[in-house]
Formats: sequence, C-alpha cells, structure tokens
Amino acid sequence: MVYTLAGCNPRTCGMPDRVRKELTVLIDAGKTDLQILEHLRDSRPGFLRQHLLL
Repeated sequence: MVYTLAGCNPRTCGMPDRVRKELTVLIDAGKTDLQILEHLRDSRPGFLRQHLLL
C-alpha cells in the first residue's frame, strides 16, 4: 500500500489542498503533464519514492 493525496484525510492534512492549488497554477500556465511532473519531482525531494514500504 502506498499513501497518496487521495487517501489523505483533508480535515487533518492540508497537503491535498496545497498541491491542488499548485497544480491549478501550473495547468493554468499551460504546462504539459511532463513539465508538471518534472516540477513536482524537482520541488519535492523523494516525490517519486514510495511513501510506505512493506
């Protein structure tokens, strides 16, 4: 099982709202999916690493 923003409780975790706002800005700026992925990868160390290893 891997934790995702979709599984995060929005009442106790503000991360989903912050990421949605950031994604909205990037999408409205006309960024491609690849550009958005690269931005997230570069701005968040460990972004592509599994959060929970079994």
